[in-house]
Amino acid sequence: MRLLKKEVETDHGVKTMKTALLEALDRRFSQTDTDPLFCIASVLDPRYKDNFFDGDKKQGMREMVRAELDSVADGEVTNREGAAPRPMRTEAESAPSLSNMFDEIVQENDPDPRQTSATAQQLDCYLSEALIPRSDDPLTYWRTNRGRFPELARMARRYLAAPCTSTDSERLFSAASNVLNERRNRLTCDKAEKLLFVKKNMPLFLKEAN
Repeated sequence: MRLLKKEVETDHGVKTMKTALLEALDRRFSQTDTDPLFCIASVLDPRYKDNFFDGDKKQGMREMVRAELDSVADGEVTNREGAAPRPMRTEAESAPSLSNMFDEIVQENDPDPRQTSATAQQLDCYLSEALIPRSDDPLTYWRTNRGRFPELARMARRYLAAPCTSTDSERLFSAASNVLNERRNRLTCDKAEKLLFVKKNMPLFLKEAN
């Protein structure tokens, strides 16, 4: 959007197109900076982190990451240790007091101080470091630094995974139109299927042989 907003001498004849592109970008991607999926994935990419968020949105983005970190850590503690036993309270302890109110407030805002501080320190340390070059592989970065940021690296495996796609199946339909065309319209279904199978799988066999 910033590139399209810049006015240069070569814009003569394409200003209308640039305006239309800007409007389309704003319409399609105006909500991405508030979507947890896009925000967390951007932050976990060491090539970008939070440097491309506006100042007033950085805090909200960090809260998203912290909340996700805490939920992941809570789930691991529960799965590893099971539900913690609830301590028995005496009659004197069950009576409300000002001291108990302070303890309740602390527990509500920070149920596990050590856990929250550890994950927060990981996030702060990660964000304070310099960005890696955009030509580098973010997955290589996380393989190298998973010992320093274990919870963040675990999140990166989920949020930086390749999304599902139907590209291969669509390419298969395109290949079928090249095998069975007007000049080869007498091919039987079995023969066409075998030709497609060879075309798609032969490179895999050759790669394994090499």
